[in-house]
Amino acid sequence: FLSSRNITKIPGRFGKEAVSISTASAALTPATDLLLNFENTEDYDCTGNYRIFSSNLTRTDDTIMGKYAALGKGGERGLEVRGSSGSMFGREGPTGSFTLSFWLNPSLAENGENVLSWRSSRNMENIPVYQMISAAFFNNKIEWTFTNIFSMSNSVKNISFSGKSMIIPNVWALHTLCFNEETGLLEYFVNGKTEAVLYTTANGRENTGVYIPVLGFPADIEIGSGFTGKIDDFCIQQTVVPPDYRQVRFNPSGAYFESKAIG
Repeated sequence: FLSSRNITKIPGRFGKEAVSISTASAALTPATDLLLNFENTEDYDCTGNYRIFSSNLTRTDDTIMGKYAALGKGGERGLEVRGSSGSMFGREGPTGSFTLSFWLNPSLAENGENVLSWRSSRNMENIPVYQMISAAFFNNKIEWTFTNIFSMSNSVKNISFSGKSMIIPNVWALHTLCFNEETGLLEYFVNGKTEAVLYTTANGRENTGVYIPVLGFPADIEIGSGFTGKIDDFCIQQTVVPPDYRQVRFNPSGAYFESKAIG
C-alpha cells in the first residue's frame, strides 16, 4: 500500500490475505479504567491500570473485534486481573459513574458460568461486611448481582436483576451496564437495546436519595470462571457511555487504501 486508513488484513480464500475495513473495537479514552482486547500476547490490559495475576483463558482468532478474542474452556479459574492504586478496583471508596461492557459468545450458557466476579469486604461501623459483584448465567440470561455494594450513609441496598432476552449460544452480543451516580439510574443493554432499568434509590424511583457503589478492600477481578465460549473487548469506563442501538461492527468512518504503481 502507498497509503491506507482503517484497513486490516484478514485470512482470505485459498490461504491468501484479504483486505477488510477495521472493526469498531473499543478505544482508549481518558475515562477508560480497564480495556482487555486480547490483541497483545504479553499484557491484555491496554490502560496499564491492571496487571494479569493469572489466566486460564487462551487467545483465538475467531473474534468479533480486532484480530483476537479470549477463549474459555469451562475451567474453574478464568482470567484474574489486579488493579493498581489508581484504578477503580484497586482502591477503597466510591466508584462514581461507570460503564462496563463486553462482547460475549457463549458455547453453552449454562447456569453458574461466570462472566465477572469480584469478592471483597468493607468495614461498616467497625464491622466487616461481605461484598460481591457478579455477572453469571442463570436460566439462559445474564444475572447481575450487587451484594452490599450500593450504600447511603450506614445502610446498604442489595440489587439483583436479569435481562429480558434469552442468551443465544454461539452468537456474538454486546453487553453494556451503565450507572449514573447523579440520578442512581442503572441500565443494562444487549446489542444497544434496553434489557433492564432500575434506580438505586430508597423507593426504586427517581429521587434525591441515591445509593452509590462503594468498594471495600481491593481485590482481584475474575473474568470467565467456569465459562465456555469467547469474550472480547472487556472494558470499564469511569463515566456513563450509553451504547448506540445501531451498534456497528466496522469502523463507521469508512476506510480506503491506495496501491503503489503497478509496473
